Amino acid sequence: MGITLLIPIAINAQEVQPRVYAPAPTGVNVLTLGYAFSTGSVLFDKTVPIDNVMADIHSFNVAYSRSIAVFGMAGRADVAVPFVTGDWEGEVVKSRQSTSRTGIGDPALRFAIFITGAPALTRDEFAGFQPKTIVGITLRMQLPLGQYDASKIVNLGSNRWVFSPQIGVWHVVRNFTFEAYAGVWLFTDNREFLGTQVKSPLVSLLEWFSVSPQSSVSITWLSS
Repeated sequence: MGITLLIPIAINAQEVQPRVYAPAPTGVNVLTLGYAFSTGSVLFDKTVPIDNVMADIHSFNVAYSRSIAVFGMAGRADVAVPFVTGDWEGEVVKSRQSTSRTGIGDPALRFAIFITGAPALTRDEFAGFQPKTIVGITLRMQLPLGQYDASKIVNLGSNRWVFSPQIGVWHVVRNFTFEAYAGVWLFTDNREFLGTQVKSPLVSLLEWFSVSPQSSVSITWLSS
């Protein structure tokens, strides 16, 4: 997850997470605790009157994942909630200023189905399963529930919905797995930017959405 989920004004809400399409027996529950640290310059879009921004951001993430079965196909459902604390310093209308934020970022939900190569299996059935190539589809959604103050420019929440449909392939070659996916991010408007202004994404798709393409490739080594 990391910082890309947490500072939506500064950067797009995008992520790269390996093994999204790795199979597992149904009913497996996984609880993950994560930490990420980011330091350095932050780029705001040209509609925001802030320049030369530097930030130190700490992100703590709690995620829960459960492997599921859907019409005989394997899948997984995830939910993740970030807690963020950070310090920002930059020039606001040529005046040097700084600020800090601590709180909850926008939670994220993800639902994945493996449409080929990974049938829904029990723990006993999965013990003898030898996956080769898996193709899956994913829908990820970011909820506008993070800390947001309409009078502030820097916020931990984005105050807008984010949707990301994706398609991915997971392939095994001996002790290596190869995973690749491609998708888009769709953003709604923030209609409470600095009070009553409407902050639209830089590229509009229809009236309410923008789109940002994304793709990724990862390689994982499996030890026996």
